[in-house]
Amino acid sequence: MERRHILPRLTATLVTLLTGSTPVWEFSGVGNSRASLGLGFRSWPEPHMTAVAPAPEFVSLTTSETLMQNIAKVSRTDGYHRFWFVDQLHALLKECNGSLEVNFKSECAKFRQKPSTASERFKERYSLTIREYCLRLRMEYARAALDLDPTAAPGQLARKLGYGCGTAFSRVFKIYWAVSPREYAQQVLARSVETRAVPPVS
Repeated sequence: MERRHILPRLTATLVTLLTGSTPVWEFSGVGNSRASLGLGFRSWPEPHMTAVAPAPEFVSLTTSETLMQNIAKVSRTDGYHRFWFVDQLHALLKECNGSLEVNFKSECAKFRQKPSTASERFKERYSLTIREYCLRLRMEYARAALDLDPTAAPGQLARKLGYGCGTAFSRVFKIYWAVSPREYAQQVLARSVETRAVPPVS
């Protein structure tokens, strides 16, 4: 077989291996013309036919499954999943009204989280430190409890919120609300008396 007849056959085999499809042949005539084989190099002189095939399409190595894994990895790093532990901690603190009985370091140890990293992410997520958030929860709970029952003793509220004694609780309450628990309870009682004294509008 002549050399000029072997080359198109080899070319067809190469195109089939690269693209997975059989090339279509077109006669280009004879003579001294030089035809392109469509593979990025020049043909030999005077081929009788050339392969007409699209440029080889290389299959991407990133399959849909790999892509989803990459997206999940990015989400865990930069998105919602990055804060999974602090979200769980936030819910726990809210449920127990920021009680001092919750041990932050113990909660971190349960889930193998660094306290420093958890504190930074909590601040990033909620714009409050863990200490500030717990203090706000305790003080809001104490005020709401006094609104419902002004006769509640400060020591009773202190025990519910994890304080060792009523004095420590009263001091923190006064710093936060600018009045002591007893003074606030008296204000609540005074308002309730005023409300009862106002005659109903007919």
